[in-house]
Amino acid sequence: MNRTLQFDEWTEAIHRLSEEVEKHPRRCEARAAELYAQLAHWKQHIETERLTPWEALLYTCLGIVTWESQEQRAAEWLTRAVELDPTQRAAWKYLRLTVLSALASLFGDVSFSLPRQVDPAEYKKQKTIELQQEMQKITGEIRGRAERLVEEGRRAQINLGAQHDVWEQATSLLGEMPGIVQEVDERAIAYSRSINGLYAPEEILRQLNESVEALNQYIERWNRLFAPYRRESQEATSALERLDELIGMEEIKKRIRDLYYFLLYITRRNEQGFTMRDRVGLHAVLMGNPGTGKTTIARLLAEIYHELGLLERPSVVEVDRSHLVGSYVGHTEQKVMEAVQRAVGGVLFIDEAYSLKRAGSAENDFGQVAIDTLVAAMTGGEYAGTFAVVLAGYPEEMRNFLLANPGLRSRFPENGHFILPDFTMDELVEIGQLVARNNEFVLTESALVALRERIEAERVDMTFGNARTVKNIILDAITAKGRKLERLEEMPSDEYAILYAEDFALPQVQVKPAVERLHELVGLKAIKDEISTLFAFLSIQQKRKESGLPVMPVEVHAVFSGNPGTGKTTMGELYAAILKEAGVLKRGHLVTVGRADLVAEYVGQTAAKTRRKIAEALGGVLFIDEAHALIPSGPNDYSVEAIDTLVEEMTKHQENLAVILAGYPRLMEELLDMNPGLRSRFKKYFHFPDYSAEELVEVAKRYAADMGYQLSLSALNQLRGYFTEKNRAENGNARLARSLIEAAGQRQARRLMDTGRTSFTLEELMRIEEADVRGASML
Repeated sequence: MNRTLQFDEWTEAIHRLSEEVEKHPRRCEARAAELYAQLAHWKQHIETERLTPWEALLYTCLGIVTWESQEQRAAEWLTRAVELDPTQRAAWKYLRLTVLSALASLFGDVSFSLPRQVDPAEYKKQKTIELQQEMQKITGEIRGRAERLVEEGRRAQINLGAQHDVWEQATSLLGEMPGIVQEVDERAIAYSRSINGLYAPEEILRQLNESVEALNQYIERWNRLFAPYRRESQEATSALERLDELIGMEEIKKRIRDLYYFLLYITRRNEQGFTMRDRVGLHAVLMGNPGTGKTTIARLLAEIYHELGLLERPSVVEVDRSHLVGSYVGHTEQKVMEAVQRAVGGVLFIDEAYSLKRAGSAENDFGQVAIDTLVAAMTGGEYAGTFAVVLAGYPEEMRNFLLANPGLRSRFPENGHFILPDFTMDELVEIGQLVARNNEFVLTESALVALRERIEAERVDMTFGNARTVKNIILDAITAKGRKLERLEEMPSDEYAILYAEDFALPQVQVKPAVERLHELVGLKAIKDEISTLFAFLSIQQKRKESGLPVMPVEVHAVFSGNPGTGKTTMGELYAAILKEAGVLKRGHLVTVGRADLVAEYVGQTAAKTRRKIAEALGGVLFIDEAHALIPSGPNDYSVEAIDTLVEEMTKHQENLAVILAGYPRLMEELLDMNPGLRSRFKKYFHFPDYSAEELVEVAKRYAADMGYQLSLSALNQLRGYFTEKNRAENGNARLARSLIEAAGQRQARRLMDTGRTSFTLEELMRIEEADVRGASML
């Protein structure tokens, strides 16, 4: 939630809101909810007499902002306003409009049909029973509601200080209602009793029809009286109108509108007797990331084609690879034709169409058979021209898919290709507000900020679900409301209508700050100091950015050089966490890869393999272990392609990815010299020295403690002597220390079991002795 305003600030904000709310109700929605969120605070600190007028004015504003989309909820806010302060003129005004709108829709579009003499006897009896039931509903439920509404409307009119004869006319009409309804009811009963076989006395039927006709005329008079106040349905009636209501997609809207009028022109030209030898193509390709509206656009295209008479039905049959590709010879053709038959007269929508056939597919993959069968059905045979096909998928994959299938591509001309861009942040927030509004919620201003933060955290790579993700975030926030019932016996009424910032908070996993964990590592003093300095710099730059100040650029890609077991991978994990805590990375995860994860065996596969791993690491750190293995070993080594792809993708995702190259010092220099672009992107160099004997003892001691063991003093001395001797012959590393403790644990177990005893003290189970270490060092 934003800061709690001072009381005079709060009242001034309500006053400004009241002056603007009628002009721009949607724009004022979040502000009204935010001010309401602070009402509970002032109820505890301000005397009632002073607070009441402002509370009532705030309720009036809340009623106005919800009046367009949630009329019943608006009436509740407005009623609370006038109950607190009867001088709230705007509240009375909207209450009056609400009552008039409700009276205008009292009967809806009801018109009672007249029984016919030629109808079967059972049907006539059933119709008269239904008629009697409707009369009971009118005399009970409808009349009672009408009387209450008229009384509320009259009261609102009086408080507005004006008279209007609509209330007198309504009262007069209500007075006529019982007689008309009673006459229909009595004559329906008489008619039901007179039915004998196929016929009933014509005179009784004529009297019943006269009464029903009088009732229909009465309803028509009522509807005419309140017709000026009837609120038309806000739902768009045509496909073009619904298209215009979509958030964003301006370029797509323009192109589809152009397509609509072109097809309309062709339709009218045909009506004039002109003909076209070339058939107008209705097939389309929709390219975009998840949640960008591909399915929605496909459905609108189907409705447009139907409205123009180009397709018999506005229906869309949605399929994917699993619905089209079979598992044995002949099965695929059958599945494709079944889908085509279901789509005849409408649109066949193939989602993720690129998955039908991809480069490198196995020989027994029947995806190409599905494509060939579909093309044949589109261009010839009994189904040609009877349905439209819409292909959908990721932009790059769809372009490659069409290029690899010329026969299919020729059926989808360029003017039928639509690229749906990702939504902007403002559009995503607007979508979120719409989802909330459709579920009868409004968001406070601070909730909008929280929503933006959630969206930003989710928007990492091409798998981001756009509108779909935003909808899930809003539904998660609504779900969070339910969790409050675990600790509250009764929730305030606002919790059922307003989403607060706290509803968007994700559960926090309690972990130590990364910098704190960094300083707990053994040794590596110079590296720890440099990374701490980097963290401080990045944190301050983030705060400068939040304050609107210029931000100094910084490269976070790094080279970790050192022998095996010197802590490079562990530091990589902490480096990722530190970059996340500093606000540089969104996820802060570590993806560790080696040469085999990036380099393929055949031409053209390495780039795709490398990109997949980079996509997996977006929002975090790609840690390339033993990166020097990417140095080519011969002319047929495709590691150069992996390096080139890496450089290209690092540029593309420079604010969403950190890369660490790890390996031996000398070989790392050789790797960086392979590609000038590679060296220029790595400005951070961290050298990991070998551990000293004392540092290795500390590593071993901590690892033993983590595993629930304690080293005796003599065991520690034995370790120290072992590591000192070992370091003279080879590089000291943490893996050796951990391996030695694991082996010592096995020697301790053997020593205890050799005693022949079956039970041991806790100290005996935990203690590692000098003999255990000596025995382990000899393994």
